[in-house]
Amino acid sequence: MNITDKEKARVIRKTNKKISRHIANHPSRGWLAKIETLDQLKWWVLHGKQQELLSLAWKIEYLDLDDQLEDQVESGQITKHQMDRTFLMLDCYSALWKLIKRSFKTIKKELARNSIDLPFTSPSALFCCLCTELSEFTFLHCFEPYLELGGKRLEDWILLGIRERGGEILEESDSKKLKKLPHAPFLTKKRFEWVNIVLSICENKANSQNITIKKAWDAYNVSLDSLIEESVKPLHEIRSTTIWRNGKSI
Repeated sequence: MNITDKEKARVIRKTNKKISRHIANHPSRGWLAKIETLDQLKWWVLHGKQQELLSLAWKIEYLDLDDQLEDQVESGQITKHQMDRTFLMLDCYSALWKLIKRSFKTIKKELARNSIDLPFTSPSALFCCLCTELSEFTFLHCFEPYLELGGKRLEDWILLGIRERGGEILEESDSKKLKKLPHAPFLTKKRFEWVNIVLSICENKANSQNITIKKAWDAYNVSLDSLIEESVKPLHEIRSTTIWRNGKSI
């Protein structure tokens, strides 16, 4: 049965509404039952506000909503840095969404080849799962017994990592520094399940010269690097370190 352009547009709009709602609803309220300190609650609220901004940006991009983020900057509700970072997050999530749409059938086939069933019936369902893992990842830092975030060492690790991922051959001194520095929590594989599986398959296919996936993979990595570089700016300016210890931010 042929689908008309109008019906396609309706389905696309419905999908984008679903994605925007999903983004706004994380970190989920289910985590509130596990929160034991005021600092953890503040961290949950902070991450929730960032997700609301991202959801708003998604609506601006895909649902023709007026640019309310500019209005929030002008009224002092958010800073320009927050707005810039939100739009870079939008670029990154959009690139990931395009990657999922182009690689969904390939992902399903690769998993089936390894006797693994993909528990998602559509690209949007898989993408929403990845959104959940990405959005809750940094929030879950507050449940660590001990964790340091930020500071000059983390900034160095991130920027050196970007250069290495971009194919640059680092000088021996920088290469040694990269190996010595602690892994940036939000760039490690810990806590990611489907994100790791999906990106691993996409990377392998991109490296095997699957042109369709390679273009989407390269675009995703460019947007990711831009987001990381923007996120590093406050580390460079403030040089501060946040420490989580038993539910309290020090």
